[in-house]
Amino acid sequence: MLEIVSEWAPDHNAEFAMIRRVVESCGRPAVFTLTQRTSRPEVWRDLLRHADKAAADGVSIRPVFAPRAIGVLLG
Repeated sequence: MLEIVSEWAPDHNAEFAMIRRVVESCGRPAVFTLTQRTSRPEVWRDLLRHADKAAADGVSIRPVFAPRAIGVLLG
């Protein structure tokens, strides 16, 4: 199991593609933190699309997020 915590910058599409290559190469599932940034409000939607495409292709890369703000502080 791989866990990725990223700021997804500067290019979130290229970074997700790199993570996908790693997951495909090692054959292990992965999770990544999914948050919405005020400065880049569209990124989370793109990451969900990438994760959906990976799942459809049989590559296990799943988003995870804290259910409440306190989870971010204590998680």
